[in-house]
Amino acid sequence: MKKFIQYSLTAVAFTLMAAFAKAGNNYGNINVLSNGVVKVMISDAPTLHNIAISDENGNNLYELSDMKAGSFKNIDFSMVPDGTYYIKVENKRSIETTQVQKVGGLVTIASESDLFVKPIFRKEGDVLNVFFTNPGQKDVEINVYNQNGSVVNTVKTDAASIAKGFDFSKSLHGNYKVVLSQDNYVFSTDFDF
Repeated sequence: MKKFIQYSLTAVAFTLMAAFAKAGNNYGNINVLSNGVVKVMISDAPTLHNIAISDENGNNLYELSDMKAGSFKNIDFSMVPDGTYYIKVENKRSIETTQVQKVGGLVTIASESDLFVKPIFRKEGDVLNVFFTNPGQKDVEINVYNQNGSVVNTVKTDAASIAKGFDFSKSLHGNYKVVLSQDNYVFSTDFDF
């Protein structure tokens, strides 16, 4: 019963995070200043953040690591060609992506950003728990691989909140890899059982 309550509370927390996932810029306050300069300010979230700028082809144009709460960076888009760009603000729990458009020299940002909450992998005894928030209810695939690289379990879902336990109590002891993928995001972790 205790584990059920713990899982239920975790699912509620993830559902609340999903509700805010498209509610604007969550971790980075992003504004257009004059002359094509975009200001990225890190909110007071307690973890360090990384900023990456990429073009519409996925080419990284700029990266900055370990930004602290309250810090900011002005990014000059005046010298780049017209096009679509993406600002990613990432910390250990999430990735927030904001689209930047430059058309005719005018720079604008999308009114909403996309928030990808990273999965949580937690080992408790012989059970590996995977928690994941999927606000867009996109296809998610979780694969478990044994030490030989063979798939021993697969879960496919588009649920808004995922709490899945994998029981290894009857499995051979060894190293297992769990891979969660959605769109272009892939997260994995290794566990010994």
